[in-house]
Amino acid sequence: MLKPPGLPFSDADIDKEILPLVQALNQKDGVTTLGCCSGHGTESAYIDLAVHGSSGIRWLVSATNAVSKDVGEKAMLDIALNWSDDVPTACDFKQYPEWLMLTLFIECGESAAPTAELLGDLARRYEKISG
Repeated sequence: MLKPPGLPFSDADIDKEILPLVQALNQKDGVTTLGCCSGHGTESAYIDLAVHGSSGIRWLVSATNAVSKDVGEKAMLDIALNWSDDVPTACDFKQYPEWLMLTLFIECGESAAPTAELLGDLARRYEKISG
């Protein structure tokens, strides 16, 4: 599998509520997790991802668009570029010249964290798309 060098990430380091979604996204070649948080019942969840090249970006955007349409108003999914040097998972083009660092945000209304059930539903939907 195509993964950026030097980014070991153990399942034991991941919030159990968001682990299935992280695993589903990591199934796709050219997509790997750099960090994440389930929201702990009080805030939005996020997954920091390294995505390889334009094909990886096209897949992530297309898959997120499809999943977002499927879940409707249950959650808002958003993708942002990690561009700031102040963010540990920001783009380091010298070390990873063909990779972009992105964040997938999962929001559920005002101050509402996604439930474990919703994160599991998103995981199944991404898993189905990643084949």
